[in-house]
Amino acid sequence: MSKTWGKVGRELVSKIEAAADEATIQSLGEATLKDVLKEEKTPEGQSTAIKMISREILKSYPRRELETPGYWYDPGGKADSAKWRHLIFKSMTLRPESQLQDVEPKVIQSTQSLKKMTIQQLDLDNETQETLETALRHTGLPLDEFIKQAIKVHARTVVGRNAFISADLSTVDTDELLESGKYKTNPARAEELVKRAIAAIKIYNSEVATEDGDRWMITQSAIATLIGSRAGTVGKLMQRYQVEIDDHNQQYELSPYGNRKSKPIREVINLSELVPNGLG
Repeated sequence: MSKTWGKVGRELVSKIEAAADEATIQSLGEATLKDVLKEEKTPEGQSTAIKMISREILKSYPRRELETPGYWYDPGGKADSAKWRHLIFKSMTLRPESQLQDVEPKVIQSTQSLKKMTIQQLDLDNETQETLETALRHTGLPLDEFIKQAIKVHARTVVGRNAFISADLSTVDTDELLESGKYKTNPARAEELVKRAIAAIKIYNSEVATEDGDRWMITQSAIATLIGSRAGTVGKLMQRYQVEIDDHNQQYELSPYGNRKSKPIREVINLSELVPNGLG
């Protein structure tokens, strides 16, 4: 090896500073540990190398007493040591020398197992296998590296999708919820709009309409027209608010025949004006 482990540590600090997320930091740690195991053939040499690298990292990222962004809680170590350590140490698996030898075979075995994997071992259907083979030819990546990259991309997609679905739509303006393609595939969108449509009809009937004939009965078709959703979807969601709907319809003695007006409800009731945002 042409450079010292101290220099490797200093270079690693620069890479950590440029890292965008935890996954990148983890990859840096794993790659560094792999280099150490490759270059140093004895447990003593490996331990010394990791200590030299660690010393350089600790100059920029020392242990912390309190939770810090980019750090993780490590309950191990000396009793009087600060327990928050930078994430790079988690993936580099820095341990006391007495434990290091136990860790190394696991790391080596895991790396070698993935490198020896063949496409056939993945037990894919024919179409997926052909797609994978084509992708490997296009990227020029070995199978093990392609799998790592694929896992990284898919994991980010899943996490991002979960955050998207879990987003609180009650904070989104009605105009945006109705028109923006950003929310079209969110499964919570329809229910949020149903709630706002029910509220809008109630407001119109009690605060805007001046005669009985001007009022609208809250029905499946009326809500579906207001929000532009399928009647079947609306009908299922309305069941959750049936008591509220029945009470309002009975209060004004409304009937479905009263909804047969000269103009459709969407031209009379402006959902975005009556209920511009979430109901809280």
